[in-house]
Parts: sequence; structure tokens; C-alpha cells
Amino acid sequence: MNQLITVAIPVTRVLEIAEQAINSIVQQSYRNISIILQVEKGYADLDLVSKYLNDNRVTIVQFPENTNLATKCNEAIKHCNTKYFARMDDDDISLPYRLQKQLSLMERNPDVDICGCSVCFFGEDSKIYVPAVFHQDIVIRLLNGSSIPHSSWLMRTGKIQELELVYNQELEFAQDYDFLVRCKNILKYQNISEILVKLRTHINQSSKNIKQSEISDIVRTNLLKELRIPESEIIVWNSFINSKELDQESITIANNIITSNKTYKTFNQSKLKLYISYLLGTKISTYFQFKLLIDSKIDNFLN
Repeated sequence: MNQLITVAIPVTRVLEIAEQAINSIVQQSYRNISIILQVEKGYADLDLVSKYLNDNRVTIVQFPENTNLATKCNEAIKHCNTKYFARMDDDDISLPYRLQKQLSLMERNPDVDICGCSVCFFGEDSKIYVPAVFHQDIVIRLLNGSSIPHSSWLMRTGKIQELELVYNQELEFAQDYDFLVRCKNILKYQNISEILVKLRTHINQSSKNIKQSEISDIVRTNLLKELRIPESEIIVWNSFINSKELDQESITIANNIITSNKTYKTFNQSKLKLYISYLLGTKISTYFQFKLLIDSKIDNFLN
């Protein structure tokens, strides 16, 4: 495998954290890569980051202060001259065989345009996220949120450049979710079920999570509008996704999503039924809610 991969890492955190992310890419088992460290002017540890220039695969690209992530991603993809483009956040860690295994999948499946993987969280929270593997299932899970962890993306550069696909630079958060929703009918997605990336969680992320949730609601709204779901019902569905407990209204809207999909065919119908049933089930915390779901009109879920 002689194909080069370009990996872009936006470096904004203290070097003690960022160098763990950088080292995890520098030390990948697949060595034929180009590494771009995206550093904003005024970054306190710029001199220390410069030590990585001893590796001839590493380039430092400077940006104005407060350049958002979407802009950095777009610039890196625009100037990428390798077959594949990967990204990493500067507080996460790629396991040693991440790029090799993703590259192997992409080479075996030339129709796949974005490849992600399962991830485990570490730091203030500890859990494992195993995403759906194949395209139709990944797309259906966009009803909930982003279904390919952003720090795990490996993209087919030529297709992205040819179609002039870009991140929305107006979004402060959820840029990846928005990209996946807009490109779901243009690109093909796939995930590797093996954990290949570790995502760091931090203290006091609540304000960021609130903003992330607000923008995710906007992206999800755009997705549901494809099914002609009324605005009032979309608001309820977003509330349901964000932790609202199961009630009759949520069940009714779930039925409406499935019914609308018969007409507009945004999702695979049989897979949609299964996933909606699963989502409703995750909100059951009492016997009353269980009985409510069983007693409701659920023909759409069962037929």
C-alpha cells in the first residue's frame, strides 16, 4: 500500500495534552503519511510544537486566532494532495493500527468515501461507543446525532474535492453532524466496529455540551424537514432525543416519521422501523412507559 494519507490536527490545547494526540499519529504503524499541525497565531507552546519538524512528514500551518474547526478542515482538504485525508482532535488518541486498518478497508471498498470506527472515552467519563457499520444504518442514526466519531474520519480526498463538499463554517459545533446529513445521498459511509480511537472527556464540559446540543437540534431539524415533518413536531422530537422521557406525543411523532418516510424515502424503511423502536425503548424507565408503548398504535413498528 503506497498511498499517502494526510492527517490534520488542530493544535489549541496545552502541549502536555496535545502531544499525546500528535504522538499517536507520528507513531502509527502505517508510516507513509503527511501530518499537518494547525496552530493559531499566539499559541503559547508554538516553540515546543516546532520540535515535531524534525520529522520530515510534519508541517506546521498557522491560522489567525479563533479560526474555527470547520475552516481549518476545509483549508486542509482544499490543499490536500494525497489520496486520503484523516483528522484528529488534539486531545484524543489514535491507537497504533488505526490508519492501517482504515486504509485497508478503503482500498478493499473503493465505493466507501468516509470511514470511521468505534471509540472509547477516557478522562472524566469512561464508556464505549460502537457505531453502526454500514451506510444505511449510519444514515438512519443521524436521526439521533452524528453517527461517525469525528476524530476517527478517514476521507477519500478526490471525491470530496471533485464535488466541492465543505464543512459549514458558520457552525461553531456539530460541523461533522451537519456534513454527514448534507452528504448522505452523495457519499458512502462505513465504520469499523473495532475501537481504534480514544476520545478524551473533560471537566466542566456542560456549557460546550449545551451549545453542541442546540446546533445538533438545528441539523436534525433540517434532516426531518426532508420528511415534511411539521416544525411543532420536530421541536418535540428534538426534546425527546435530548433526554425527554417517553410519552404518547413522542410515540405519535415516531409513527409520523415512519409514515412520511414511505413517501419521501429518505431512509431504508425496514431499518428505520427497527431503529425508531430501539430509540423509543431506550427512554423507558417505568412500567407505565412500557405499558404506554405496548398499548399505543404501533402498527408502523411491527408491520
